[in-house]
Amino acid sequence: MKKIAYLFAFLFFAGIAIKAQPCSTFENPSPQGNWVTQFCGVNFLNTNTLDGSQCATLNDWSGPSWFINQTDFNKLGQSYLHQCLCFDYYLVNDGDPNASNPINPTIYLSDGVNIIAFVANVTVYEGTTGWVHVCAPIELCTSSGALPGNADGNWTMGATMTCADFNNVINNGTQIGFPTDFTSYQTEEMRIDNVCVKKCNNCNSDFQLQTTFNSLNGTAHGDVFLISPDPSSTYMVDWGDGVISTPFVTHLYSAPGTYVVCVLQYDKNQRLICRTCITFCYGKTTQDGGGVSGGVKSRNAIVTTNSIRSMTDKKFYEEEFVIFPNPSKEYAEVALHLSKKDQVSIRLMDAFGKVATEITMKIYDQGNQNIRINTESLASGIYTVEINIGGKVSTQKLSVLK
Repeated sequence: MKKIAYLFAFLFFAGIAIKAQPCSTFENPSPQGNWVTQFCGVNFLNTNTLDGSQCATLNDWSGPSWFINQTDFNKLGQSYLHQCLCFDYYLVNDGDPNASNPINPTIYLSDGVNIIAFVANVTVYEGTTGWVHVCAPIELCTSSGALPGNADGNWTMGATMTCADFNNVINNGTQIGFPTDFTSYQTEEMRIDNVCVKKCNNCNSDFQLQTTFNSLNGTAHGDVFLISPDPSSTYMVDWGDGVISTPFVTHLYSAPGTYVVCVLQYDKNQRLICRTCITFCYGKTTQDGGGVSGGVKSRNAIVTTNSIRSMTDKKFYEEEFVIFPNPSKEYAEVALHLSKKDQVSIRLMDAFGKVATEITMKIYDQGNQNIRINTESLASGIYTVEINIGGKVSTQKLSVLK
């Protein structure tokens, strides 16, 4: 009787340098750091009662007034996706001498062309509300066009902007800023502190990924085990191949390839709190009998089998294809097997169904083929790869991450 070799994926941590999270605490000896003022004054004489530390106090002047950092918080989505941009806020004077008006703390992010804003849900009043802590999720606009948000508030964008515009600001933003101008009077005053990128509040999406590989039919199974789940949260698993399920379902991968498995944590209002991901890949193996077993833990780790081969050595089903690397940066290759000489065309479509790049119809010989797609000019996001083989159309998802 033939033995079925099950190869359990093992973990190795890639030698990737982790970029330090930017944080402005406005402490001595250089409290202002890389922050600049535009038509406003700033001093560092007051105290943040949330942590007893020094803070920045801003006073409005004539003209459009801002407190801006163009150095420390660039390209947040490229380095800190799924984390949060947090800050402490205190309203001293709303600028209206006749009434006390509600203000929603807001932080702006710009790529030099477009501006997006995270507007906090909490309402503050001058001198009475006190300090509040706000965290904005560093997340992308989804394929449905929904902007990210959480229990603290929601991201907004201009009426003429698209989901792709929003994602470009998140991924390639060049400055963040706080407005200090609410009325025509020059009496507004507010305090800012602890503007930092950090792990999101109540984020408990770490998980263990267990995978097994069947060497006879080229399939793999994946199981997710949450490490310390929050009972008040809802969790879903994005298996990286277009399927989303609860964490309690064993998932079948029918074709070798590279897959990004993510656990998404939602609050009771179904707003995304955070996301944790693992990338793993598997391919054809010649190992027979025996095997190894164990588990792998997240965060941002890479999982692979010890028998990984080049894509041309892997087994494919007829007229099916695998995309690698996925996520891609500068290019992706479509590896496919043709049962006969046939015509092939490929299209990449963005979240709105717009064709981002295309390889027009071309005749390829029978057998294994690798077709390269240039993704260097594409913005970060999830794309649909549509491949047409002799009139038969199939699709897969491709993540582009710059």
